[in-house]
Amino acid sequence: MSKFIFLIIISVFFFYSIFLTRLSPDLYVFVKYAIEDNIEKTISWYSIFNNNFLFDLISLIGYKFNLSSGIEYLLLVSIFVYFLFLLKYFYLLKIGSLSNVLIVFFSSFITFDINAFRFHLAIIFLIFALKQKKSKYLFLISSFFSHIFPLIFFYLKKLYFIPLILLIYIMPFLINSRYALYFEDVQFVLFKSLILIFPSLTCLKEALNRKEINSDRLNLNYIYINLSSTFLIIGIFFLSINTVFSSRMFETVFYLSTVLNLFYNFSSKNKFLLVIFSLLLFSSRVYNGVNTSANTIFQIIQ
Repeated sequence: MSKFIFLIIISVFFFYSIFLTRLSPDLYVFVKYAIEDNIEKTISWYSIFNNNFLFDLISLIGYKFNLSSGIEYLLLVSIFVYFLFLLKYFYLLKIGSLSNVLIVFFSSFITFDINAFRFHLAIIFLIFALKQKKSKYLFLISSFFSHIFPLIFFYLKKLYFIPLILLIYIMPFLINSRYALYFEDVQFVLFKSLILIFPSLTCLKEALNRKEINSDRLNLNYIYINLSSTFLIIGIFFLSINTVFSSRMFETVFYLSTVLNLFYNFSSKNKFLLVIFSLLLFSSRVYNGVNTSANTIFQIIQ
């Protein structure tokens, strides 16, 4: 019963946050992209390499159903994301306790933001690819189509991140690419989310020292270590280039740590850190989002 009530509460929070706050800004960016840019969307190599595949795919679905208004597209994306949002928590509630699932919810509250959502979706597909050898390439392709960065970063690690240095010289020349935006402002900005590097590092350290008998858990622990260390290194590298990007990397490792906690239950010290930082992350986003945006839905209708 308590789990059912939890699902009801987060569902209410989901739709309230989308329609009455700016906690999901990229949903509104997508609506503008779909109906105001006046560009006929197609699925092409440009869609994939410019990281617009999911945007273009949903736009095409909207065209298929003759959608034209902002509210119609907002409903389309909301229903699509909500379905996967519910599946996620149905699955997590079967794995761990409600208290540990709450930590995941607090840490990843804005992952139904379409941009962050597709980034996390790409990571999930990448994890499946590493765990399910039989369907490895299907999941790798799905990860690549969802968001190209997780897969690229994972394989950069196998090349000792040497190609990463070339990005500094290549990206500024991609004038028409969204990636060039990461290099427009290289000033260091101290975002609050950068502090997530500390609990992420302590959790990663515990995972490195952990010795489990269960081979499946060893496999999951191995995947967590590989992905977390990759994103941490990328985040640290980008600190001098773009702190927005770095903060996203640290948030991702922190989120992966809260998920791993469902399977392992970290030490009391690290679990305390996960709880505290999850609550800080959650309260900061809710406070800033709600207080800076009343009646966002009316902007979309207009």
